[in-house]
Amino acid sequence: MNIQDNSRYHEVHARSLADPEGFWGEAAREIDWIEPANKVFDPAMGLYGRWFVGAVVNTCYTTRSTAMSPMGAPARWR
Repeated sequence: MNIQDNSRYHEVHARSLADPEGFWGEAAREIDWIEPANKVFDPAMGLYGRWFVGAVVNTCYTTRSTAMSPMGAPARWR
């Protein structure tokens, strides 16, 4: 059996293409936002649109708080 036979990659990728706002909105719920977005995507904002309109996040905190040890447990920062 090929390990890729059990992968959900193709299913997840297809969903991200079929419903990008729903897909990324769901993924964004896993982030510790200072202020959550009031709109997932606004195509009218700029040449390429804008994702997570109105959201505020501290990327240093988010990166630090979600760092994982090799054993899969959250790393402790001192």
